[in-house]
Amino acid sequence: MSLPLHNLSEGLEALKNDLKPFLEVADDAAVEIEGSEAKKLWQVVDAMHRLARKMETELGVLRTVEAGRSIREALEQLSAEQLSGLMPGDGSNVIRPNFGGKGND
Repeated sequence: MSLPLHNLSEGLEALKNDLKPFLEVADDAAVEIEGSEAKKLWQVVDAMHRLARKMETELGVLRTVEAGRSIREALEQLSAEQLSGLMPGDGSNVIRPNFGGKGND
């Protein structure tokens, strides 16, 4: 099994290949592995776990960014609708607020 792992599927493939010989072992048979192999196995599983956590974090960030983009687009649309309601109908782009004084009836 080669380390370091660069992606989760690579690690799972290596683990699967290393464990493939055990598919032919009888169900009631005992299997022994050397301590160094057990440590390598643990290192690979640990590396895959860390990769999976990083991938989950990255996916969470991407989902948050996408949700923020959707919210921003909705806010832009609502603000544009509100501003267009304030614009005078004569084609001018000057907004004249109505403070309720004379001549603002």
